[in-house]
This record gives sequence, C-alpha cells and structure tokens, in this order.
Amino acid sequence: MVNPHTVTIAAVTFAILVWAPYAFAQAAAVQIPLQFDYLSPGARSLGMGGAFIGASDDASTAYANPAGLTRISTREIPQLSMAVDA
Repeated sequence: MVNPHTVTIAAVTFAILVWAPYAFAQAAAVQIPLQFDYLSPGARSLGMGGAFIGASDDASTAYANPAGLTRISTREIPQLSMAVDA
C-alpha cells in the first residue's frame, strides 16, 4: 500500500517541476524606460498634494480622472497652465 504522504510529496514535486519555468519567465520582464509624470491640473489638486484623483469634482477632473466628470453639478471652465521647456 502506498503511503499518502509519499503521493502528496510526489504531486507537489511534479507541480513545482512543471510550473517553475513559468515563474522564472516572469522575472525576466523587459523594462521599458518610460517615465510617467502626473502633473496636478489645478490649484486644488496641488493643495491636496496630488491626491485629487479620488476627489475630483471640478472642471480640471477631465485631466486627472475623466470618470469624475459625472460628479460635476455646475458648468465650469478649467484654467490649466503647463510649463513648457524651450
């Protein structure tokens, strides 16, 4: 009669041997050297320290979080300013 622990150890060893190459394949992911710079779109978002994505409910939300446009109850015009390096 086969010991149940032997069967379990054999099954785990087989699973490790079969799936180990897939685990190591993810470690060699290619890093793309792109930098994402999120610039706060307005004075309110700067005052909140850039934590404006969750509380975006003014006109500058179109830049920070477009889904927040549904929370705007009045018509607003955003005044956005961007620094341009010449």
